[in-house]
Amino acid sequence: MKESLKDIIKEALRYTLVVVFLLSVLTHFEAENASYRLMVILIIGIIQFIVLIIIGLMIMRIKNRYLNIALRYLLNIPLLAFGMTGFHIDGDSFGEACMNVFHVSLVVIAYDFYRYRNNHLQRELDTINSLLDQRVSLEEPKDESSAVMDEKITIKGNTLGDSFEIRPKDIIFIESLSNYADIWYMDEGNRQKKTLRITMKQLNEQLAEAEYLQSCHRAYIVNLNYAVSLSSRSSGTYKLQLQGIDKEIPVSRMKTSDIKDYLQLSSIP
Repeated sequence: MKESLKDIIKEALRYTLVVVFLLSVLTHFEAENASYRLMVILIIGIIQFIVLIIIGLMIMRIKNRYLNIALRYLLNIPLLAFGMTGFHIDGDSFGEACMNVFHVSLVVIAYDFYRYRNNHLQRELDTINSLLDQRVSLEEPKDESSAVMDEKITIKGNTLGDSFEIRPKDIIFIESLSNYADIWYMDEGNRQKKTLRITMKQLNEQLAEAEYLQSCHRAYIVNLNYAVSLSSRSSGTYKLQLQGIDKEIPVSRMKTSDIKDYLQLSSIP
């Protein structure tokens, strides 16, 4: 997502405060008094703030946020090193200062990547819940494949004669148990369960036409027409709440984008 000028200024201010703190701790140049030291750090902070805004405007078109962050740090290493040497450019001392800044920056970069990843996942979570709220507010969720999938299909298991006829839209969720799978579905208003000897790969292949049946985890397939909300846990895992089901379905972080894409496409009038 492209940054706005307001976002760039906000980020520049945040990093400037970090830089001022680091310089106050890491500067090795000798200052005659505290006032001079403070003035040097303040000047570097102002330069840092201006340079960050300029850099932000220059690279704001880069869609890859991780590359954006890396470039921002790499471009600022010489500036911070210049500040650490106290405005004195000497080949050896400047090179050493650059290496010191680079090593310290690695910790900050790691934190920044972690913070961005969490913010990105939170925005994705909010988008999914907003789309789910829209679907819940409708009397009947929109499904492109519903007309085709109203008819029953036969799910074939791996045991001779083991098969199951069902309308895909009646499936609530499927849980894989090693080489077996529990299929939870609605039958005349009641929840029922059917166990088949079948793999998740086979199930995904046989149910591929029903786009609302999404694989959300290596062991689960869910009917998004029954989805109510998606929540995160302190452990970093995601849980999907289904209508009328107490069990919370785990959702892989890698699958959240697929779920969001389907909900966005199915919400287009």
